[in-house]
Amino acid sequence: MLNTDFLIEVVITTSSLSSQGLKPLRFFDRRLIKEKNTVMSQRDPKSILIAVEGIDGTGKSSAVPVIEEVCKRCGYDPLTTREPYTQEVIDLVHSPQKGNLCEAMIHDRVQHLHDVILPHLSKSKSAVITDRYLYSNVAYNADEVPPEKILEEHRERGIPDADILVLLDMPVRVAQQRIMKTRGFLDPIEKRSMTQARKLFRSMADQHPCAVIVDASKPLEIVHEELRQKMVRVLRNLPMES
Repeated sequence: MLNTDFLIEVVITTSSLSSQGLKPLRFFDRRLIKEKNTVMSQRDPKSILIAVEGIDGTGKSSAVPVIEEVCKRCGYDPLTTREPYTQEVIDLVHSPQKGNLCEAMIHDRVQHLHDVILPHLSKSKSAVITDRYLYSNVAYNADEVPPEKILEEHRERGIPDADILVLLDMPVRVAQQRIMKTRGFLDPIEKRSMTQARKLFRSMADQHPCAVIVDASKPLEIVHEELRQKMVRVLRNLPMES
């Protein structure tokens, strides 16, 4: 278990939350992660964190089981999860008045790490596959907070980058058509932010040391086979600390 001696409980209350009848958001914030090095010392050196990203409509949910299967084939013990993690932030994401969503998502991520991700990564040759991670935070909040500032906030809290960033990429028009076909409507964020989000996802993947980019506009069987082949190559060539 994570040593909680230095965990600070943070309560986020905003006027928008109150007006929506939502409870204050309570999280454990670890601003002392780097100094105490408690969180990262929990990780087994052979464990991996995989983030699955992309704009809505790209098929992230169906891609996660494919990655899980490849991890098992390559000898990893996989755990799948997703963000947002807490119900309060899930409600906030879908609310018309989002308040300080960027900050809430960061605290949500700290709680996710504490409760789910790091306990599993403490096991030998384990893998955590998360449907969305900090890259979504950057891509969808860039209108209000500069990407560099969001990344700095993550670094200050000691939130780790993913070891592997899987990006399912497709043109915004195709993604919106898929959403309309399956759900029948686009929410305001999807209408306003998808083009910018796609550009930011591509930029972050281009700069990531271990990114797997798949053209998700192809037929699903082809997408999954390409993802499977690329993940096998990455996992078999991933350097492991002794």
